[in-house]
Amino acid sequence: MTISEKTSICILLDPAHGKSVKGKCSPDLSLYEWKWSREIINKLMKKLREDGYRVVLTVEGDEEIGLQNRAQAANNYANYFGAKNCVFVSIHCNAAPPADMKWHKAQGFEVHVAPNASDNSKKLSSLLYKQAEENEIKVRRPLPKQDYWESKFTVLTKTKSPAVLIESMFMDNKSDCAYMLSKEGKETFVKMYYNAITQYVQDLLVK
Repeated sequence: MTISEKTSICILLDPAHGKSVKGKCSPDLSLYEWKWSREIINKLMKKLREDGYRVVLTVEGDEEIGLQNRAQAANNYANYFGAKNCVFVSIHCNAAPPADMKWHKAQGFEVHVAPNASDNSKKLSSLLYKQAEENEIKVRRPLPKQDYWESKFTVLTKTKSPAVLIESMFMDNKSDCAYMLSKEGKETFVKMYYNAITQYVQDLLVK
């Protein structure tokens, strides 16, 4: 794939809630979602850019800008490059209800798309699930063969381009939390997301 082909698709990386959003952390305060997400996204962005891909962030810095503003930022790029030439990837950490700052049993990897999601959104979700399973990450599905959860998250329903929201693992599960904080875990997530996104771009360009 040439550099011009790689840059024909704009990869929109959306970090998790900003540090001012309360309660987005593990019960022992060892993992903060805003910090973990940005660390993974910065490493992922660096790797993608080094390999010639066009990558932009919906949010610069650590503060929360609001869900509508995130979607609008993504749509500004979609309006410029064309919605089909952009892909939106929001990277989060999950937590089990209720948000009571206690450890819970729910664990695993999920990818969410809008209820009216495009085939391309579902395609990227499937590629992400494949990467998780190949890296022996426990996955969660709403149905046995369905590689996506349908959710009405604002950043999915209000974004024009193909879009996914990743819940990497549960920060209120001790095992998941420890893995996300480990060097191995961070490297694995960056690799998974890189492989899925670049495969998506390659598949899109050969259609």
